[in-house]
Amino acid sequence: MWPTSFLYKNTDDVVFQAPWPEREDLESFYAFALPKAGSSLLESILFDISALSGHVTFTPTVTLFEHGIKEEDVDIDQPDTFEAPGYCFSGFRHAPPFLSSRLLENRKAILLVRDPRDMLVSMYFSMRYSHVEPGPGAYRDWFLAQRKSLADIPIDRFAAGVAQDLNATLEAMLNLLRHADIRLYRYEDVIYRKQQWIEDIVDFLGLTLDSAALAAIAAKYVILPSGENVNSHYRQGHPGDGIRKLDPTTLTRIGRMLAPQWQWLGYPTEQPQEALAQSAEVLARLMPPSPPASITCTRLDGDIPDDLGAALARASHPGTISLKTGRAEILSAHLASRIAADGTKRLAYSYIVAIGPVAEELIFGCRLVNERGGVFFARNSLALNQPPLHFPEGGKLCVTWDLPHPVPPGLYRFSAGCSYANNPTNFIAREVDAFQATLPQA
Repeated sequence: MWPTSFLYKNTDDVVFQAPWPEREDLESFYAFALPKAGSSLLESILFDISALSGHVTFTPTVTLFEHGIKEEDVDIDQPDTFEAPGYCFSGFRHAPPFLSSRLLENRKAILLVRDPRDMLVSMYFSMRYSHVEPGPGAYRDWFLAQRKSLADIPIDRFAAGVAQDLNATLEAMLNLLRHADIRLYRYEDVIYRKQQWIEDIVDFLGLTLDSAALAAIAAKYVILPSGENVNSHYRQGHPGDGIRKLDPTTLTRIGRMLAPQWQWLGYPTEQPQEALAQSAEVLARLMPPSPPASITCTRLDGDIPDDLGAALARASHPGTISLKTGRAEILSAHLASRIAADGTKRLAYSYIVAIGPVAEELIFGCRLVNERGGVFFARNSLALNQPPLHFPEGGKLCVTWDLPHPVPPGLYRFSAGCSYANNPTNFIAREVDAFQATLPQA
């Protein structure tokens, strides 16, 4: 079996040829990622894993892009190359015409997906500012024209206009992989757990590789950007950018446009509630998620308990300025760290809120920012499926956030907030200059 050549359709001249495999005793595998779902990160990680395992990496769609050639303008002469042993076939951000569900039947394949709202935002910034250009030719001219046109298109209009294309990409990819032995990863589950992700990939592929070498690979990719840089391919990296940057009306419109397949993957849409059941088969293919951030709200009857009071006293930060509206005030805060049962690092951030009688329902927020303004965590309780709380009689409340600890030790600012549920940006209490703390090593 000869490695395939990609040929110009009009001349049959060779554009490029697949590399020769080095190890015919190794089972090939395939890697797919939706566009702007961490596809470049997955591609880089698999290149490093393949260098250890002896697989030869072949990224045909990426190579075509680098040559400035569209896939519909080429043919291949040896389709069965994609059934040959010894390869890591990766870089696929859509279902290419030279692969088929029959060819992938029972073959190991990785699929990386992401919240479609975050992908739409990332697509906009990538196309407008940072995405590498194709090689010279008509394809590059088309690409640059698209980039130029985005200068006059607001992000909300772009996102709503491209959502259906994202539906089509997902549907085609799931159809291609319907008979494959797939391992499904969600960006949100793995972006803060690089080493566990890499170990899970290696385990799924049945490879025996040195744990220290895998740790070294993970160390290359563990740090996320400290802030947002629209001119960088890795612009900011943290989940939730769709909600942060798209207008609520746009989010509602996109939700109505999203295909039911997103629900199977655990992402919200505007479909009827009875359609929200997730596919057990799909979920069984997911990497077990990390313990998510969670929030508990406990009413304090009477005085603050001695143990909590002592902890808060030790963590007193007189520089904290709490925004007072007459309806609520954040009194004090406390930060602690621990190691969870699965070995992951966790942070517990607690604060006391004194609430006056409030008729509206409330939600609570937490924000973690480094010295340079990079956001590592920003959520409100509604985003974590915590129902809004109602306090017509007021009182003191202890709010505790149990957070992943995906960031390196250093100086960070923790902020706390209390808002109306129907208007999360309308704070009735907020730390406007939250205390600074060096994250523990634990």
